[in-house]
Amino acid sequence: MATSEVSLENEIARYVHMLNPRQMKTVLEVVKTFVQEKDDWWDQLSEEQVAAIKLAEQELDAGKGIPHAEVLEKYAKWL
Repeated sequence: MATSEVSLENEIARYVHMLNPRQMKTVLEVVKTFVQEKDDWWDQLSEEQVAAIKLAEQELDAGKGIPHAEVLEKYAKWL
């Protein structure tokens, strides 16, 4: 196990005892969900798809996006 994984486990362990029973149950359900996941859809994307998504994120960050409401208004006649 890598050092960063050990320190992450230690950090989690430091907080677990602070949770009440309801919170512990919620955390347990989340952990079970993660363990049961077979694949993350992101890991299934091609390099081209990942690059396209990252480019789109950069464009949005630069203010080049079109608001959802504006798109809906423009194409309302086809919906």
